[in-house]
Amino acid sequence: MAQKNSHFLQKAVAALVKNLSVRNRDIVSRRFGLGTGEKETLESIGKSYTITRERVRQIQDFALAQLASLAAINKDVSRHVAAAKTIVERRGGVMKEAELFKTYTGNEKMNAANASLAFLLSLSKEVSHLHENDHLHAVWAVNQEKLEAYQETIASLV
Repeated sequence: MAQKNSHFLQKAVAALVKNLSVRNRDIVSRRFGLGTGEKETLESIGKSYTITRERVRQIQDFALAQLASLAAINKDVSRHVAAAKTIVERRGGVMKEAELFKTYTGNEKMNAANASLAFLLSLSKEVSHLHENDHLHAVWAVNQEKLEAYQETIASLV
C-alpha cells in the first residue's frame, strides 16, 4: 500500500507543478526536493540561474501561491492531504514528520515521495507544520491549535 501511495503521490505532484512555467517548476522542484528528495538552498538555485537568492524566494512564493489555489480544488491532492490528516488525527492530532512519512510511504527518510507529501501538505490549509529546530523534531498537526498546545506542553516539560 505504501509503495502505491508513493507512486500516486508523486504523480499528483507532477500533474500539479506542470501548471507552472519551466523555470518556476524547476525552482520549486529543487527547493522542495521533489525529484531527488534533496532540498536545495536559495543560494545554490540562484547561482545556477545567475539571480539573487531573494529573487529565487520571490519566484518560489509566487509559484506556491499559484499552486495553493490549484491544490485546493485538485481531487488527487485533496485525497492525499485527507489521508495524511487522518493518520495524524489517529495519533492524537500531532505526529512526528518521520513517523508520518513511514506510515504513508513506508520510508521515514527524506526521498522524492516524502518530499512530495511534505510539499502537498505545505500547500494545504488543513494541516499545520512545525519545522525541525535545535530542540524539536519536525511535526505535523491537524490544526494550528493542536500545534500550539503541543509546543506549550513541550515548553512546560523543558
